Amino acid sequence: MMLKSATGQPLPNPFYLAIHCAICKVLWASGRAEALEQAFREWEDTSVLAEDEGSVDVLILAFQRPLKVS
Repeated sequence: MMLKSATGQPLPNPFYLAIHCAICKVLWASGRAEALEQAFREWEDTSVLAEDEGSVDVLILAFQRPLKVS
């Protein structure tokens, strides 16, 4: 079965989709996926994109913070 784009946009490279899938499997198997989901929820709740780039440091700190694993 050949996938097609409804909008005419190019489809993602299957190689990169396979890599993404493999990484997801490792994260779920290791239990890290839950920690990442929690971090993404926290980042979504934080407004860090000021027009004057004054809050860029907050974003950098958020990405560098170690993730907690329960």
